[in-house]
Amino acid sequence: MHGLLAWLRRNWLLLLVLVAFAALVAGNRRELTLFVATLRRGQGQWIAAAAGLQAVYFLLYSLLYQAAFLAVGIHSRALEILPVLLASIFVNTVVPSGGLGGAALFVEDAGRHGQPGARAVEGVLLVTVAEGLAVLLILLVGLSDLLAHHVLLAYQLLGTAIYLLYVAALTTILFLGRLRPAYLRSLLSWIEENANWLAGRFGRGPVLAPGWAQGNAQSFGRAAGAILQNRRLLVRTLLAALALEAANLASLYAAFRAFAQPIRLGALMAGYALGYVFSVVSFLPLDNGVMQGVMVLVYGSLGVATSVGLAVVFTWGGLNSWLPLLLGIFFLRQFAAVSSRHS
Repeated sequence: MHGLLAWLRRNWLLLLVLVAFAALVAGNRRELTLFVATLRRGQGQWIAAAAGLQAVYFLLYSLLYQAAFLAVGIHSRALEILPVLLASIFVNTVVPSGGLGGAALFVEDAGRHGQPGARAVEGVLLVTVAEGLAVLLILLVGLSDLLAHHVLLAYQLLGTAIYLLYVAALTTILFLGRLRPAYLRSLLSWIEENANWLAGRFGRGPVLAPGWAQGNAQSFGRAAGAILQNRRLLVRTLLAALALEAANLASLYAAFRAFAQPIRLGALMAGYALGYVFSVVSFLPLDNGVMQGVMVLVYGSLGVATSVGLAVVFTWGGLNSWLPLLLGIFFLRQFAAVSSRHS
């Protein structure tokens, strides 16, 4: 009995996440059944190509993180990042936390390798900004295609405007420690004060040590300075983000071919980019099908039959969502165990 209790104390966080995953699977059982049925309707070689390109996509994702971390002064290897990336995707999907849960795994991994946590946060933020800018380029091409075919709608322009503000805000936050260090210190001081106050309300000691805000503000500033000084590494990060999105687009194109549906490059980019944009600006947890729904609407406006659009987007979206979940669960245990030992 004592052995069981000791095991539960070490692995309570892992068990909690696994329960959440089981609830996610149970709540999406019908969707999974439809996904399998849809795969059977498509051409096997193109389904395999779409899945293979998704594997390439996640490998490129780890290279993007490697480039971003190098830009902020953290040295890492892509194959070491990949397990952390898959585990972070699992956590972000299963536990709604605005991406903070997944980012915490990168911070923890950096700490285990003797790297500053604040720089890891800057690296994760740089990845998000680079992705946002890469999608923005794809979006401009896609909107041009919609405009040329007279199907550009007001809601798409509104979503694009909000997305532009989102990317601008992230970019500002990324360089806040360099541009407005006093603002950053004030923000981190507020976080330190309220986090320790909240811990006190639950009968615990301070969770953030005195001087946490000042030390992290300086670290954020140095990381932002490293990005600005290493323009070559910044360009490398942006190129890695473009390669990442290109792999995802290629996987989506393979899904179209799987259901014998021709598609122009501009149309392909329009549906993909607008789906991504609205999944971001909707602020709904777990995407909630927003991306897939918008993609089907956009492709429908360009002449793709709704049934075919649903099959294509459902196939591609299922591969993009469930593959990292199934792989990420295998890599989560090491982080959950470490977190439990330090709780």
